[in-house]
Amino acid sequence: MEKIREDSNRLRKIILPTVEKAVQEFIEDYTKARSIQTVMFHKEADKFTERIERTKMAIECDEAAISFIKSQMTEILKNKENIQCPKQILHRKLEKHRKYALKLSELLKFYEKRLGLSMKKLTDNTLWISFQHLNPINCGEFSATIKVENKTYSLLKCTPHLPTVGALIEELNATNNFSGFLKSLRASFKSVACDS
Repeated sequence: MEKIREDSNRLRKIILPTVEKAVQEFIEDYTKARSIQTVMFHKEADKFTERIERTKMAIECDEAAISFIKSQMTEILKNKENIQCPKQILHRKLEKHRKYALKLSELLKFYEKRLGLSMKKLTDNTLWISFQHLNPINCGEFSATIKVENKTYSLLKCTPHLPTVGALIEELNATNNFSGFLKSLRASFKSVACDS
């Protein structure tokens, strides 16, 4: 029994502290490892949470873009009937210009018939103007040939010669009032026709 006591005391003195120390070291190592694992777990969880948040934001942005595109497509489809193709717009403009040209043509015919006015383009920048019906006898030609260069009018020929034609051309260049020039030119020709 004595031997058992001795073994028991030796066990308490030598082996038990060694076992307690080993258990204590194991607990400390386990606690450290657990702490490190917890920190790593929280880091990974934070990264994962951040990825989830970024993915949610990307999905929200995509949904907003899809919603915007759908609304734009709906708006375009609503306005599709009101959109005119360029061909229709050009056709309308062409029709408008045709009507205007027809109106001018009718006015020109009226002036030719009633006033005896005739105009003919000789070259790109030369215009021949002739008047008839200035007197009942209708004696001869009453015409002028005008050249336009750089928005400036000049007289090339006048039959019969008018003493006031230079002043008429100067006034035309100053005012750019071509219809007023035609009226004044006809009046000057008429005064010459009545004198003859």
